[in-house]
Amino acid sequence: MELGEVGRRIFRRHWRLILLCVGVAVVAAGIGSTVLGGGHMYTASARFVLDTPDPKSRSEAQSIADMAKGLATSPALVRDALERAGADRSAVDVAKSHVAVTSLGTSAVLQLSVSDRDRRVAAALANALAQRVIEARVAFSNGRLQQALSDLKKKIDELNVKIAALDVQADSLAVRLAGATSAAQSSDLRAERDQLLQSRDLFVQQRGAAESERVSLIAAGVANPSPEIISRASVPAAADSSRLPSYLVLGILLGLIVGIALAAILELMRPTLVGGDAIARELGVAYLGSLPKDPLARAPQLLSTLRIRLRLAANAAEVRTIGVVPMAEDADLTYIAAALGRDPAARLSVRQVAIDDTSRAEGGIGLLAIGPTELEKEKVENFAQFLALTPQPVLGLVTYDRESANNPQHEPDSTSQSARPVRRRVRAKEAGRLVRRLSRR
Repeated sequence: MELGEVGRRIFRRHWRLILLCVGVAVVAAGIGSTVLGGGHMYTASARFVLDTPDPKSRSEAQSIADMAKGLATSPALVRDALERAGADRSAVDVAKSHVAVTSLGTSAVLQLSVSDRDRRVAAALANALAQRVIEARVAFSNGRLQQALSDLKKKIDELNVKIAALDVQADSLAVRLAGATSAAQSSDLRAERDQLLQSRDLFVQQRGAAESERVSLIAAGVANPSPEIISRASVPAAADSSRLPSYLVLGILLGLIVGIALAAILELMRPTLVGGDAIARELGVAYLGSLPKDPLARAPQLLSTLRIRLRLAANAAEVRTIGVVPMAEDADLTYIAAALGRDPAARLSVRQVAIDDTSRAEGGIGLLAIGPTELEKEKVENFAQFLALTPQPVLGLVTYDRESANNPQHEPDSTSQSARPVRRRVRAKEAGRLVRRLSRR
Protein backbone atom coordinates (compact mmCIF):
# COMPACT_ATOMS: atom_id res chain seq x y z
CA MET A 1 0.00 0.00 0.00
CA GLU A 2 1.37 3.42 -1.00
CA LEU A 3 1.88 6.17 1.53
CA GLY A 4 -0.31 8.47 -0.52
CA GLU A 5 -3.20 6.04 -0.28
CA VAL A 6 -2.64 5.65 3.48
CA GLY A 7 -2.71 9.43 3.85
CA ARG A 8 -5.95 9.72 1.87
CA ARG A 9 -7.59 6.97 3.88
CA ILE A 10 -6.64 8.53 7.20
CA PHE A 11 -6.80 12.28 6.59
CA ARG A 12 -9.40 12.59 3.86
CA ARG A 13 -11.74 9.95 5.26
CA HIS A 14 -11.46 10.82 8.96
CA TRP A 15 -10.55 14.51 8.94
CA ARG A 16 -13.62 15.32 11.05
CA LEU A 17 -12.49 12.86 13.74
CA ILE A 18 -8.97 14.31 13.72
CA LEU A 19 -10.31 17.87 14.01
CA LEU A 20 -12.57 16.78 16.86
CA CYS A 21 -9.63 15.26 18.76
CA VAL A 22 -7.54 18.38 18.16
CA GLY A 23 -10.38 20.59 19.37
CA VAL A 24 -10.92 18.55 22.52
CA ALA A 25 -7.17 18.52 23.24
CA VAL A 26 -6.90 22.29 22.71
CA VAL A 27 -9.83 22.96 25.05
CA ALA A 28 -8.32 20.63 27.65
CA ALA A 29 -4.95 22.37 27.27
CA GLY A 30 -6.58 25.77 27.77
CA ILE A 31 -8.37 24.58 30.90
CA GLY A 32 -5.19 22.93 32.18
CA SER A 33 -3.21 26.13 31.62
CA THR A 34 -5.76 28.10 33.61
CA VAL A 35 -5.94 25.57 36.45
CA LEU A 36 -2.23 24.77 36.73
CA GLY A 37 -1.07 28.29 36.09
CA GLY A 38 -3.23 29.65 38.90
CA GLY A 39 -3.90 32.92 37.11
CA HIS A 40 -1.32 35.67 36.66
CA MET A 41 2.06 35.00 38.28
CA TYR A 42 4.77 37.52 39.18
CA THR A 43 8.47 36.68 39.39
CA ALA A 44 10.99 38.59 41.52
CA SER A 45 14.74 37.95 41.39
CA ALA A 46 17.59 38.66 43.81
CA ARG A 47 21.32 38.35 43.09
CA PHE A 48 23.86 37.22 45.67
CA VAL A 49 27.24 35.56 46.11
CA LEU A 50 28.39 32.83 48.48
CA ASP A 51 31.71 32.25 50.21
CA THR A 52 33.01 30.08 47.38
CA PRO A 53 36.09 30.71 45.21
CA ASP A 54 35.51 32.24 41.80
CA PRO A 55 34.70 29.44 39.31
CA LYS A 56 37.15 28.86 36.47
CA SER A 57 34.70 27.17 34.09
CA ARG A 58 31.00 26.92 33.40
CA SER A 59 30.82 23.50 35.03
CA GLU A 60 32.22 24.92 38.28
CA ALA A 61 29.72 27.81 38.14
CA GLN A 62 26.90 25.32 37.55
CA SER A 63 28.03 23.24 40.53
CA ILE A 64 27.86 26.33 42.75
CA ALA A 65 24.37 27.09 41.40
CA ASP A 66 23.28 23.50 42.06
CA MET A 67 24.53 23.76 45.64
CA ALA A 68 22.62 27.04 46.14
CA LYS A 69 19.51 25.53 44.55
CA GLY A 70 19.70 22.59 46.93
CA LEU A 71 19.61 25.04 49.82
CA ALA A 72 16.94 27.32 48.31
CA THR A 73 14.55 24.46 47.61
CA SER A 74 14.83 23.03 51.09
CA PRO A 75 11.34 23.10 52.67
CA ALA A 76 12.84 24.09 56.02
CA LEU A 77 14.59 27.16 54.58
CA VAL A 78 11.52 28.07 52.51
CA ARG A 79 9.36 27.80 55.62
CA ASP A 80 11.66 30.18 57.51
CA ALA A 81 11.64 32.59 54.56
CA LEU A 82 7.83 32.50 54.43
CA GLU A 83 7.69 33.37 58.11
CA ARG A 84 10.07 36.28 57.58
CA ALA A 85 8.07 37.52 54.58
CA GLY A 86 4.78 37.06 56.43
CA ALA A 87 3.25 34.99 53.60
CA ASP A 88 0.76 32.18 54.08
CA ARG A 89 1.90 29.65 51.48
CA SER A 90 2.72 25.96 51.35
CA ALA A 91 6.48 25.59 51.85
CA VAL A 92 6.55 22.32 49.93
CA ASP A 93 4.63 23.74 46.96
CA VAL A 94 6.77 26.89 46.83
CA ALA A 95 10.01 24.92 47.06
CA LYS A 96 8.88 22.49 44.36
CA SER A 97 7.37 24.79 41.73
CA HIS A 98 8.11 28.45 42.44
CA VAL A 99 11.85 28.71 43.28
CA ALA A 100 14.69 28.74 40.74
CA VAL A 101 18.44 29.41 41.11
CA THR A 102 20.69 30.06 38.10
CA SER A 103 24.30 31.07 37.62
CA LEU A 104 25.11 34.20 35.62
CA GLY A 105 27.60 32.92 33.10
CA THR A 106 30.84 31.67 34.58
CA SER A 107 30.79 34.13 37.48
CA ALA A 108 30.15 33.39 41.12
CA VAL A 109 27.05 35.59 41.07
CA LEU A 110 23.81 33.64 41.53
CA GLN A 111 20.25 34.70 40.75
CA LEU A 112 17.39 33.43 42.89
CA SER A 113 13.89 33.83 41.40
CA VAL A 114 10.59 33.33 43.21
CA SER A 115 7.17 33.41 41.53
CA ASP A 116 3.90 34.12 43.29
CA ARG A 117 0.42 35.40 42.44
CA ASP A 118 1.10 38.44 44.67
CA ARG A 119 3.89 40.65 43.35
CA ARG A 120 4.85 41.99 46.79
CA VAL A 121 4.98 38.51 48.29
CA ALA A 122 7.22 37.40 45.42
CA ALA A 123 9.74 40.20 46.11
CA ALA A 124 9.70 39.76 49.90
CA LEU A 125 10.04 36.00 49.64
CA ALA A 126 12.95 36.26 47.17
CA ASN A 127 14.90 38.56 49.51
CA ALA A 128 14.14 36.49 52.60
CA LEU A 129 15.04 33.22 50.91
CA ALA A 130 18.31 34.63 49.54
CA GLN A 131 19.23 35.74 53.06
CA ARG A 132 18.40 32.32 54.47
CA VAL A 133 20.54 30.61 51.81
CA ILE A 134 23.48 32.83 52.73
CA GLU A 135 23.01 32.14 56.43
CA ALA A 136 22.77 28.41 55.88
CA ARG A 137 25.89 28.42 53.72
CA VAL A 138 27.84 30.51 56.24
CA ALA A 139 26.75 28.26 59.09
CA PHE A 140 27.80 25.22 57.11
CA SER A 141 31.16 26.57 55.94
CA ASN A 142 32.02 28.21 59.28
CA GLY A 143 30.99 25.08 61.10
CA ARG A 144 33.38 23.02 59.03
CA LEU A 145 36.19 25.56 59.52
CA GLN A 146 35.65 25.79 63.25
CA GLN A 147 35.50 22.02 63.52
CA ALA A 148 38.75 21.67 61.59
CA LEU A 149 40.46 24.34 63.70
CA SER A 150 39.19 22.72 66.88
CA ASP A 151 40.53 19.33 65.82
CA LEU A 152 43.91 20.83 64.99
CA LYS A 153 44.06 22.68 68.33
CA LYS A 154 43.23 19.48 70.17
CA LYS A 155 45.96 17.65 68.31
CA ILE A 156 48.50 20.40 69.05
CA ASP A 157 47.58 20.36 72.76
CA GLU A 158 48.05 16.58 72.91
CA LEU A 159 51.46 16.91 71.23
CA ASN A 160 52.46 19.64 73.70
CA VAL A 161 51.55 17.36 76.62
CA LYS A 162 53.62 14.54 75.17
CA ILE A 163 56.58 16.85 74.51
CA ALA A 164 56.41 18.23 78.08
CA ALA A 165 56.33 14.70 79.51
CA LEU A 166 59.38 13.73 77.45
CA ASP A 167 61.18 16.87 78.62
CA VAL A 168 60.57 15.86 82.24
CA GLN A 169 61.86 12.36 81.58
CA ALA A 170 64.92 13.71 79.76
CA ASP A 171 65.75 16.02 82.67
CA SER A 172 65.42 13.12 85.12
CA LEU A 173 67.77 11.01 83.00
CA ALA A 174 70.24 13.89 82.86
CA VAL A 175 70.31 14.05 86.68
CA ARG A 176 70.79 10.27 86.93
CA LEU A 177 73.50 10.42 84.28
CA ALA A 178 75.41 13.01 86.30
CA GLY A 179 75.37 10.72 89.36
CA ALA A 180 76.36 7.53 87.50
CA THR A 181 79.08 5.51 89.31
CA SER A 182 80.14 3.23 86.46
CA ALA A 183 80.79 3.45 82.77
CA ALA A 184 78.14 0.79 81.95
CA GLN A 185 75.44 2.61 83.90
CA SER A 186 76.39 5.88 82.25
CA SER A 187 76.18 4.29 78.78
CA ASP A 188 72.72 2.83 79.44
CA LEU A 189 71.35 6.12 80.75
CA ARG A 190 72.83 8.04 77.84
CA ALA A 191 71.21 5.61 75.32
CA GLU A 192 67.81 5.92 77.04
CA ARG A 193 68.07 9.69 77.06
CA ASP A 194 68.94 9.80 73.31
CA GLN A 195 65.84 7.66 72.53
CA LEU A 196 63.62 10.04 74.49
CA LEU A 197 65.06 13.02 72.64
CA GLN A 198 64.36 11.35 69.25
CA SER A 199 60.72 10.77 70.24
CA ARG A 200 60.50 14.38 71.41
CA ASP A 201 61.83 15.61 68.03
CA LEU A 202 59.19 13.55 66.20
CA PHE A 203 56.39 15.05 68.29
CA VAL A 204 57.80 18.52 67.65
CA GLN A 205 57.69 17.93 63.91
CA GLN A 206 54.08 16.75 64.13
CA ARG A 207 53.19 19.84 66.15
CA GLY A 208 54.79 22.07 63.53
CA ALA A 209 52.81 20.40 60.71
CA ALA A 210 49.55 20.82 62.65
CA GLU A 211 50.29 24.48 63.33
CA SER A 212 51.06 25.07 59.62
CA GLU A 213 47.76 23.42 58.62
CA ARG A 214 45.92 25.58 61.13
CA VAL A 215 47.47 28.74 59.71
CA SER A 216 46.54 27.61 56.14
CA LEU A 217 42.92 27.04 57.10
CA ILE A 218 42.68 30.46 58.72
CA ALA A 219 44.24 32.07 55.63
CA ALA A 220 41.89 30.21 53.28
CA GLY A 221 38.88 31.30 55.31
CA VAL A 222 40.01 34.91 55.14
CA ALA A 223 40.65 34.68 51.38
CA ASN A 224 37.12 33.44 50.57
CA PRO A 225 34.70 36.16 49.47
CA SER A 226 32.16 37.46 51.92
CA PRO A 227 28.65 36.12 51.16
CA GLU A 228 26.10 38.87 50.70
CA ILE A 229 23.13 39.99 48.64
CA ILE A 230 24.33 42.12 45.71
CA SER A 231 20.96 43.18 44.34
CA ARG A 232 17.77 42.87 46.32
CA ALA A 233 14.59 41.81 44.55
CA SER A 234 12.21 44.62 43.63
CA VAL A 235 8.45 44.38 43.20
CA PRO A 236 7.82 43.21 39.59
CA ALA A 237 5.88 45.70 37.49
CA ALA A 238 4.33 43.20 35.04
CA ALA A 239 3.06 39.67 35.27
CA ASP A 240 4.87 36.74 33.70
CA SER A 241 4.07 35.77 30.15
CA SER A 242 1.24 33.28 29.86
CA ARG A 243 1.98 29.61 29.25
CA LEU A 244 -1.18 29.26 27.20
CA PRO A 245 0.58 29.23 23.77
CA SER A 246 2.88 26.37 24.77
CA TYR A 247 -0.06 24.46 26.25
CA LEU A 248 -2.04 25.01 23.04
CA VAL A 249 0.83 23.74 20.89
CA LEU A 250 1.11 20.65 23.07
CA GLY A 251 -2.67 20.21 22.86
CA ILE A 252 -2.60 20.41 19.05
CA LEU A 253 0.21 17.85 18.84
CA LEU A 254 -1.52 15.53 21.29
CA GLY A 255 -4.83 15.90 19.45
CA LEU A 256 -3.19 15.09 16.12
CA ILE A 257 -1.51 12.02 17.56
CA VAL A 258 -4.71 10.74 19.17
CA GLY A 259 -6.85 11.57 16.12
CA ILE A 260 -4.49 9.91 13.66
CA ALA A 261 -4.20 6.87 15.93
CA LEU A 262 -7.99 6.52 16.17
CA ALA A 263 -8.35 6.99 12.41
CA ALA A 264 -5.73 4.31 11.80
CA ILE A 265 -7.55 1.93 14.17
CA LEU A 266 -10.83 2.56 12.38
CA GLU A 267 -9.17 1.90 9.04
CA LEU A 268 -7.79 -1.36 10.35
CA MET A 269 -11.24 -2.41 11.56
CA ARG A 270 -13.22 -1.15 8.55
CA PRO A 271 -10.84 -0.35 5.70
CA THR A 272 -11.95 2.11 3.04
CA LEU A 273 -10.69 3.08 -0.38
CA VAL A 274 -10.31 6.80 -0.99
CA GLY A 275 -9.81 8.20 -4.46
CA GLY A 276 -11.01 7.05 -7.86
CA ASP A 277 -7.63 5.61 -8.84
CA ALA A 278 -7.55 3.36 -5.76
CA ILE A 279 -11.12 2.14 -6.35
CA ALA A 280 -10.39 1.54 -10.04
CA ARG A 281 -7.30 -0.53 -9.20
CA GLU A 282 -9.37 -2.65 -6.81
CA LEU A 283 -12.05 -3.18 -9.48
CA GLY A 284 -9.51 -3.82 -12.22
CA VAL A 285 -11.03 -1.26 -14.61
CA ALA A 286 -9.92 2.01 -16.16
CA TYR A 287 -10.42 5.25 -14.25
CA LEU A 288 -12.11 7.76 -16.53
CA GLY A 289 -12.30 10.69 -14.13
CA SER A 290 -14.28 12.36 -11.38
CA LEU A 291 -17.39 14.50 -11.61
CA PRO A 292 -17.01 18.08 -10.38
CA LYS A 293 -18.38 19.27 -7.08
CA ASP A 294 -19.84 22.31 -8.78
CA PRO A 295 -22.94 22.02 -11.01
CA LEU A 296 -22.24 20.20 -14.25
CA ALA A 297 -23.19 23.25 -16.27
CA ARG A 298 -20.34 25.19 -14.62
CA ALA A 299 -17.69 22.62 -15.58
CA PRO A 300 -18.08 22.13 -19.32
CA GLN A 301 -14.40 21.37 -19.88
CA LEU A 302 -14.35 18.55 -17.34
CA LEU A 303 -17.63 17.15 -18.61
CA SER A 304 -16.28 17.26 -22.17
CA THR A 305 -13.16 15.34 -21.08
CA LEU A 306 -15.33 12.65 -19.47
CA ARG A 307 -17.42 12.35 -22.64
CA ILE A 308 -14.30 11.95 -24.79
CA ARG A 309 -12.89 9.22 -22.54
CA LEU A 310 -16.27 7.48 -22.44
CA ARG A 311 -16.48 7.65 -26.23
CA LEU A 312 -13.04 6.09 -26.59
CA ALA A 313 -13.94 3.30 -24.15
CA ALA A 314 -17.21 2.63 -25.98
CA ASN A 315 -15.46 2.50 -29.37
CA ALA A 316 -12.86 0.09 -27.97
CA ALA A 317 -15.65 -2.18 -26.62
CA GLU A 318 -17.72 -1.68 -29.84
CA VAL A 319 -20.88 -0.69 -28.01
CA ARG A 320 -23.35 2.13 -28.55
CA THR A 321 -25.43 1.72 -25.42
CA ILE A 322 -23.96 2.46 -22.01
CA GLY A 323 -25.53 1.36 -18.76
CA VAL A 324 -24.61 3.48 -15.75
CA VAL A 325 -24.36 1.14 -12.75
CA PRO A 326 -24.27 2.90 -9.36
CA MET A 327 -21.92 1.40 -6.80
CA ALA A 328 -23.96 2.98 -3.95
CA GLU A 329 -27.48 1.63 -3.57
CA ASP A 330 -29.02 4.98 -2.62
CA ALA A 331 -27.63 6.96 -5.57
CA ASP A 332 -29.94 8.39 -8.25
CA LEU A 333 -27.63 9.12 -11.18
CA THR A 334 -30.17 9.63 -13.96
CA TYR A 335 -29.13 13.23 -14.42
CA ILE A 336 -25.48 12.18 -14.72
CA ALA A 337 -26.41 9.58 -17.31
CA ALA A 338 -28.31 12.21 -19.24
CA ALA A 339 -25.40 14.65 -19.03
CA LEU A 340 -22.89 12.06 -20.27
CA GLY A 341 -25.21 11.00 -23.06
CA ARG A 342 -25.50 14.51 -24.51
CA ASP A 343 -22.48 14.02 -26.78
CA PRO A 344 -23.39 14.76 -30.42
CA ALA A 345 -20.08 13.40 -31.67
CA ALA A 346 -20.50 10.00 -30.05
CA ARG A 347 -24.22 9.28 -30.56
CA LEU A 348 -24.25 7.09 -27.48
CA SER A 349 -27.27 6.02 -25.47
CA VAL A 350 -26.53 6.40 -21.77
CA ARG A 351 -29.00 5.31 -19.11
CA GLN A 352 -28.94 4.16 -15.51
CA VAL A 353 -29.48 0.46 -14.86
CA ALA A 354 -29.71 -1.50 -11.63
CA ILE A 355 -27.23 -4.22 -10.75
CA ASP A 356 -29.82 -6.99 -10.98
CA ASP A 357 -30.90 -5.79 -14.47
CA THR A 358 -27.50 -6.02 -16.14
CA SER A 359 -27.73 -9.79 -16.56
CA ARG A 360 -30.99 -9.37 -18.55
CA ALA A 361 -29.73 -6.40 -20.57
CA GLU A 362 -29.74 -6.70 -24.31
CA GLY A 363 -26.51 -7.36 -26.16
CA GLY A 364 -24.25 -4.57 -27.23
CA ILE A 365 -24.37 -2.69 -23.91
CA GLY A 366 -21.31 -1.53 -21.99
CA LEU A 367 -21.32 -0.92 -18.27
CA LEU A 368 -20.02 2.26 -16.66
CA ALA A 369 -19.46 2.06 -12.91
CA ILE A 370 -20.15 5.27 -11.04
CA GLY A 371 -19.48 5.52 -7.34
CA PRO A 372 -18.39 7.89 -4.57
CA THR A 373 -14.75 8.80 -4.08
CA GLU A 374 -14.84 7.16 -0.64
CA LEU A 375 -16.16 3.64 -0.32
CA GLU A 376 -15.71 0.75 2.06
CA LYS A 377 -13.34 -1.90 0.78
CA GLU A 378 -15.87 -4.66 1.40
CA LYS A 379 -18.41 -3.00 -0.89
CA VAL A 380 -15.78 -2.47 -3.57
CA GLU A 381 -14.80 -6.14 -3.41
CA ASN A 382 -18.47 -7.20 -3.71
CA PHE A 383 -18.91 -4.91 -6.73
CA ALA A 384 -15.71 -6.32 -8.23
CA GLN A 385 -17.19 -9.82 -7.97
CA PHE A 386 -20.30 -8.61 -9.76
CA LEU A 387 -18.19 -7.15 -12.58
CA ALA A 388 -16.34 -10.45 -12.88
CA LEU A 389 -19.65 -12.34 -13.31
CA THR A 390 -21.47 -9.98 -15.68
CA PRO A 391 -21.09 -10.82 -19.42
CA GLN A 392 -21.17 -7.16 -20.50
CA PRO A 393 -17.92 -5.27 -20.99
CA VAL A 394 -16.97 -2.72 -18.35
CA LEU A 395 -15.90 0.58 -19.86
CA GLY A 396 -14.44 2.10 -16.70
CA LEU A 397 -15.15 4.00 -13.51
CA VAL A 398 -16.36 7.55 -12.86
CA THR A 399 -16.45 8.89 -9.32
CA TYR A 400 -18.39 11.68 -7.64
CA ASP A 401 -18.47 13.42 -4.30
CA ARG A 402 -20.94 11.63 -2.01
CA GLU A 403 -22.20 14.79 -0.30
CA SER A 404 -23.01 16.57 -3.54
CA ALA A 405 -24.13 13.61 -5.66
CA ASN A 406 -27.85 14.08 -5.06
CA ASN A 407 -27.74 17.87 -4.81
CA PRO A 408 -30.30 19.31 -7.28
CA GLN A 409 -27.95 22.14 -8.17
CA HIS A 410 -25.77 19.61 -9.99
CA GLU A 411 -28.46 18.98 -12.57
CA PRO A 412 -27.96 21.40 -15.49
CA ASP A 413 -31.00 23.11 -16.90
CA SER A 414 -30.30 21.90 -20.42
CA THR A 415 -30.38 18.25 -19.45
CA SER A 416 -33.07 18.29 -16.77
CA GLN A 417 -35.86 17.93 -19.31
CA SER A 418 -34.20 15.06 -21.13
CA ALA A 419 -33.42 13.33 -17.86
CA ARG A 420 -37.02 13.28 -16.68
CA PRO A 421 -38.28 10.69 -19.24
CA VAL A 422 -35.39 8.40 -18.33
CA ARG A 423 -36.15 8.86 -14.62
CA ARG A 424 -39.83 8.12 -15.26
CA ARG A 425 -38.97 4.94 -17.18
CA VAL A 426 -36.69 3.74 -14.38
CA ARG A 427 -39.34 4.45 -11.75
CA ALA A 428 -42.02 2.72 -13.87
CA LYS A 429 -39.78 -0.28 -14.25
CA GLU A 430 -39.21 -0.42 -10.49
CA ALA A 431 -42.99 -0.13 -9.92
CA GLY A 432 -43.65 -3.00 -12.37
CA ARG A 433 -41.08 -5.15 -10.61
CA LEU A 434 -42.75 -4.44 -7.28
CA VAL A 435 -46.20 -5.40 -8.71
CA ARG A 436 -44.83 -8.71 -10.04
CA ARG A 437 -43.30 -9.53 -6.62
CA LEU A 438 -46.59 -8.81 -4.87
CA SER A 439 -48.54 -10.94 -7.36
CA ARG A 440 -46.25 -13.91 -6.73
CA ARG A 441 -47.02 -13.65 -3.00
